[in-house]
Amino acid sequence: MSHTVISVLGIEGANSAMEALSSCSSITNGTVNILHPLEMVRQIRQIAQNPVVATEVEITYIMSPAIIAPGKTSESPHVTLIREHLGNATKETDISFTFAVDGSKVKDSSSLPFQVQIRYKKKDGSKCLRVLSQAKQATVDKTKVENSSKVAVLGLAAVQQASKLAQEGK
Repeated sequence: MSHTVISVLGIEGANSAMEALSSCSSITNGTVNILHPLEMVRQIRQIAQNPVVATEVEITYIMSPAIIAPGKTSESPHVTLIREHLGNATKETDISFTFAVDGSKVKDSSSLPFQVQIRYKKKDGSKCLRVLSQAKQATVDKTKVENSSKVAVLGLAAVQQASKLAQEGK
């Protein structure tokens, strides 16, 4: 397993085949930026100040079978079980996971269990597991959903989804 992070910097207006190069960055959890030439030094400094804090990061999502993860296949028929290999995590790594709910399997006020298991290796070589568990109440009340939503998290998910689509050339 590699401990290398590949960050790709492109110069604004240059033909740099970012669709091909960005896959290297994505695999190693690096960054992709297209910059004006005068911004290059600032961006290189910013990348250097964001060190790798964990390697071999793998995330397992275990959720109610009423949860549907678009574009992903569950490993179990009894629960929604999704594994994602993240690779490296830096000090500023953020991830998001989007899902839908199968309304035919859920009633208003049903409790939906979620568990996230994060496996990783620290810089000293020790292997770690962090487990986060929580149950959330389902609702069809739009006001309740809007009031309990975290806009910063929704924004992060939107940016990450847009980035994935851009890498696919969409």
